[in-house]
Amino acid sequence: FINDFNVVDEIKPGGTLLLDCPWDEAELEEKLAPRIKRMLEEKNIDFYTADEFKLFIAAALSEAERVNTIKEYGFYTFFMLAFYAGLRKGEINALTWNDIDLDDDIIHVTKSVTQKLKGGDRITPPKNKSSIRDVKIPNKLKEALKVSFAF
Repeated sequence: FINDFNVVDEIKPGGTLLLDCPWDEAELEEKLAPRIKRMLEEKNIDFYTADEFKLFIAAALSEAERVNTIKEYGFYTFFMLAFYAGLRKGEINALTWNDIDLDDDIIHVTKSVTQKLKGGDRITPPKNKSSIRDVKIPNKLKEALKVSFAF
């Protein structure tokens, strides 16, 4: 899939790509097209496999449970939202609990946080109308949201 479509083209320099594939690191080196490897290097894009994400998120949860602060649970929940709901950074930062319906398992994405060079951040509508959407909440994400809501 990654070799056949322009997935990497859309990632900003310095961005991160979560690559959900059955390959380990050695197989990625072998199977990624040279064009994709070159773009990853030129754009300084980090990428992680789903297995690497699972290790990362387990460590984030462990740290949140150990420290038991809203900051650590917020960090854990941020990455759970990005992974399981496919939300962008600005969309996650603009969410309020009014946007999250745990009874119907839906996240209403209607706004984004825009960073300004001078002054503070501001909440704006998403850049594209298609970015306004409802996202289904999978069970793993729902459990993480319930824990964060308790804070």
